[in-house]
Amino acid sequence: MPTPSDRDLQHRIRDLLEDVVEAQGCELVAVVLTRIGGRRVLRLHIDRPGGVGLEACRRVSLAGGVAANSRLRARLRLDAGAERMDVYLPSLQLCGDNAAMVAALGYRLLAAGKRGRLADDVFSKAG
Repeated sequence: MPTPSDRDLQHRIRDLLEDVVEAQGCELVAVVLTRIGGRRVLRLHIDRPGGVGLEACRRVSLAGGVAANSRLRARLRLDAGAERMDVYLPSLQLCGDNAAMVAALGYRLLAAGKRGRLADDVFSKAG
């Protein structure tokens, strides 16, 4: 069962991604944040008219600090490569913090017409 801070985080993730997903002609059906072994696991359920098959998933990327994990990078390349998917991995220098990924998301949100206000809070919230 998600904690209140996890529920808040799920809503914030949905708010950030919904316009980006819709701009790709898809629908963000669910944002599910669970805990497994003390770690958070984020699952995004995305759909589009006619469904989403493996052939629609031509590109996959890994972002954030977890993208520095060499075993995860290797496994993603192997599994996605076997399915003929393009894999986009940031350079290791960009994996120490999420600044580059936040900037990329900000660019996509801006391109989708979503803008913040000067009064918006820019600090993370401790749960």
